[in-house]
Amino acid sequence: MTDSTKQYIEMVKTLDPELYEIKIALLETQVNHEILLHLIRSLALIKSGTGYGEIAVQIRKGNVGLVKATENIALDLPIV
Repeated sequence: MTDSTKQYIEMVKTLDPELYEIKIALLETQVNHEILLHLIRSLALIKSGTGYGEIAVQIRKGNVGLVKATENIALDLPIV
């Protein structure tokens, strides 16, 4: 990591601690940031709808092939 990168990360740590945590996690794990963006958007879609749902991530041979957000409707009704 270059000195300018270290300085940038320290600046982010001070100015935006949440973004800093995300950046450090991405650097440590080397997970592709685009996958995280799709997961965040999927979470937001479910929250803006019914608020109930699931997110599935399909991984094949080390590649994410699909991020699927499924929204559910919580009924809690008796069948009879």
